[in-house]
Amino acid sequence: MNTNQVKPLTWGHVNIGHTPQLTLLCCAHLNLQPRQWRTQNVRSPYWRLYWNDRPGACLRAEDGRCHNLEPDHFMLVAPNTTLSQELSQTVEHYFTHFTVGLPFAHVQNQVHQFPAAAPLLAAMRGIYPRQGAAADPATQARCAATALNLCWHALASLPDASLPPADCYPPRLWELLNWWESQDWRPATNRALAERMRMHPTAFCRCFRQAVGAPPQTYGQIRRIDRACLLLHFSKLSIKQVAEAAGFCDRYYFSYRFRKLQGISPAAFRRQFVRAAGPAQP
Repeated sequence: MNTNQVKPLTWGHVNIGHTPQLTLLCCAHLNLQPRQWRTQNVRSPYWRLYWNDRPGACLRAEDGRCHNLEPDHFMLVAPNTTLSQELSQTVEHYFTHFTVGLPFAHVQNQVHQFPAAAPLLAAMRGIYPRQGAAADPATQARCAATALNLCWHALASLPDASLPPADCYPPRLWELLNWWESQDWRPATNRALAERMRMHPTAFCRCFRQAVGAPPQTYGQIRRIDRACLLLHFSKLSIKQVAEAAGFCDRYYFSYRFRKLQGISPAAFRRQFVRAAGPAQP
């Protein structure tokens, strides 16, 4: 069975040198009505990049703080950030959803904004298609290239404090994490992981937990659940197929771990996106 069910847009991968993989999940713009942007405490396992042409939209955090979307800045929402959405007037809404590899994958539960520079705005306005509009291959390619440019610009705008320091992991652990990420975090025993780092399993587990903050098996499950969230949102796979694609042999154990980490069942997670207007939640 093909487990790579989350399809990127045209030219949606960047793998040059040590550049982490960046995958575009969707990008579009639409005329957004207030009733279309009313959600409560939604958490997504991917990055969200927003820009609106006028005020009126708010991303409300769990603590009640409101992050207002204004025309003079972009809003970048890190994965697994719980937010409610509010909109008081109709706006032209541009959005991109994407995932990215290490070290950016360690940025979680944060909201950032950066200036909406004129060249970026001009490119975005001219190339992003309206949601649902047909586009020829050349337009799709330009859209993907523009979206990638915006995504990298947004990531480059993150404050230093958001990213792990360069020396936070031993070099061999970085190599291991990058290898494991390239394997879609498929299950691997502690012994097998330790062998890749040329360490005794006990010393490896201690080193991994001190550096990452979780035991290897727990960390691997967290990353596989993140992948399952993407499949539940962007694919039509059954929950059993999602469990298999995410590396869980048993659907019921998958549902148990999913609920422990996400707070809701896989079916409920999928329904919250199905209820959103349009083919992709903005």
